[in-house]
Amino acid sequence: MKSNTLFSLFLTLFFSCSPPPPQKSEAMDPRVAKFIATQIKDGEKAGKMARELKGESFEEFIYAVYTGETKMDATPDNSQVLALLGTYLAKEKPDFDSTLIDRMELFNQAKGNKTMIRSLIVMTLNGVKDKRSKRAPSASPVPVPLPDSKDPSAGPDSSDQSVHPGHE
Repeated sequence: MKSNTLFSLFLTLFFSCSPPPPQKSEAMDPRVAKFIATQIKDGEKAGKMARELKGESFEEFIYAVYTGETKMDATPDNSQVLALLGTYLAKEKPDFDSTLIDRMELFNQAKGNKTMIRSLIVMTLNGVKDKRSKRAPSASPVPVPLPDSKDPSAGPDSSDQSVHPGHE
């Protein structure tokens, strides 16, 4: 009877335990790391952010701050951090998954979610996306020949002593 009780206890524990949560990567997305390094001047806050954001993709980070899912400052819509993020995006123009913009616009459709700073972030991301799509492979500059003084079509040179009309 004891073995039957132990077995049923084992089965109960085995099937009632939920699987462990998926592990986050220990690596920090380099775009998140660069944002923190260049925009967050308070060393303590930067360290806290770095620990909290380990393993989160740049897109997840932006969306969590954008929606307020992750509180990053004392404002209702994270406007202080969103302003820093907008500065970083405009200056660095990092690559990102463009579906992020669609998710943000969908979030804005709910009543009360659209704020000026959120609209500015979407506009900034659209601008970054447009600039990235217009990037052309850099071509080497075409050399422009300098005028040769012996070439009559190159115009007068310093040895030309003739008087030109209007220049007496």
